[in-house]
Amino acid sequence: MQTSIGAPDPAALLAKAQALERQGRIDPLADLADDRIYVFSGTKDDTVTPPVVDQTVAFYRLAGVPEAAIRYVNDRPAGHGFATETEGGACATTGTPFIIDCDYDQAGDLLGQIYGPLNPPAAAASGQLIAFDQGEFLANPENHGLGATGFVYVPPDCAGGASCRVHIAFHGCKQTSAEIGDQFRTETGYNRWADTNRLIILYPEAHRTPANPNSCWDWWGYDDANYATKTGRQMAAVAAMLHRLAGAPATPPPSCPEHTATNVAHWQAGRAYVCNWWSLCALGSNDFLGFAWDTTTLFELPGGGFSTAGCQP
Repeated sequence: MQTSIGAPDPAALLAKAQALERQGRIDPLADLADDRIYVFSGTKDDTVTPPVVDQTVAFYRLAGVPEAAIRYVNDRPAGHGFATETEGGACATTGTPFIIDCDYDQAGDLLGQIYGPLNPPAAAASGQLIAFDQGEFLANPENHGLGATGFVYVPPDCAGGASCRVHIAFHGCKQTSAEIGDQFRTETGYNRWADTNRLIILYPEAHRTPANPNSCWDWWGYDDANYATKTGRQMAAVAAMLHRLAGAPATPPPSCPEHTATNVAHWQAGRAYVCNWWSLCALGSNDFLGFAWDTTTLFELPGGGFSTAGCQP
């Protein structure tokens, strides 16, 4: 988020992504070639600074996304927040609810970049905002940084049976219902565009935990060392929500061989490493196993490594 200890290295990050691809833990990077990318960085953003975001764009270029398919908006005097035409605080500010009035319709711009030319938005949203139980998609969700309740916005046409696309809108840190109510879902502008363009908007919700006091999504591994892969808890849960909305069968969970042994035996077999005096951790996931003489069941992950939590730790 900052460059005080050096800027991100997009080439090194691409190499990590390529390693995950070889292990089957993410989809092929070649699939990015026909994607359309939207990236935003406010010139007044001191939280995720512009030089960091520059390297995000560089990563996509190195990954094979054509220049014409990347829209990088970095000329707005915006703080750290979601930009709108009329809602929120002053454009240059950073603070609750992290929605900022920049005379700029960010929702419309990013949706147009991703989906192509759109119909003009409705003057006011007229669809349904429906709450649902996220516990159906991840057991004990709040223990893993996922809120108990998520939301989906369904336009009238989609509710009436029309064929509709699904767009997933991830809120930012400190933008959950507990912190700002419905503002992310009602003031960012997504719903007005959804009404006239047959878009269902999925609004999954994160949750505050001791390791995640700002209610962020798991983008650094606070809950799950596999957060950036298809087996990551939050990643797999949101994918399951998408499958439910699309009426498509969810991808069946992979089969994971189980290994039950003392922790020292796991270490001898290459499934664990010594992570503290007399204590061991699982190789790959870094799950804490306990003392060397304890007995633990480890699951062999599809992309390599081991976990105490099963195929989708």
